[in-house]
Amino acid sequence: MQINNLKTQFFFRLSRKFILGVIFLLFFSNLSLLAQLPTKTVRIFANNSGTTKSSKNKLDPKEKLILQVETADTEATQAYGLSYRKFLPEKQGMLFVFKNPVIGSFWGKNTLIPLDLIYLDSDHKIAQISQIQPHDLTLVTSQSKIQYALELNQGTAEKYGLKVGDQVFWN
Repeated sequence: MQINNLKTQFFFRLSRKFILGVIFLLFFSNLSLLAQLPTKTVRIFANNSGTTKSSKNKLDPKEKLILQVETADTEATQAYGLSYRKFLPEKQGMLFVFKNPVIGSFWGKNTLIPLDLIYLDSDHKIAQISQIQPHDLTLVTSQSKIQYALELNQGTAEKYGLKVGDQVFWN
């Protein structure tokens, strides 16, 4: 009787370790998938008031900043965002793409780095610039409907003179 009990305990412990191992693998495989999000090149231009004449006699807006950003366009990638990242290189970030215009709402719950949060309208113009603090549960809500949000290292918007109304393009 004791042998059967030992066999049962052994298989129970083995199956429990197996299940925990599978959960561990699934969790980290999802993290690696999130780390391989598609990237886009984002260009931010001054609004029309800051244009200059080009050699072709057309008004060209002044380019302020070029970024490489990861794209979060699914519920899963948007929910995870830049959570748990300890470092974000300069001129990199994350672009959130919503299917329809929404009132945006972000927080810093699992964010380890301070961020600039740039809300963009459906015309790709900057509608609002805010900040997110690490671990802060305060919601940073957009003042109007937006279709995109861009997260960058905090201070990037100020450093490059980004303003409401600036135009944002990406590939």
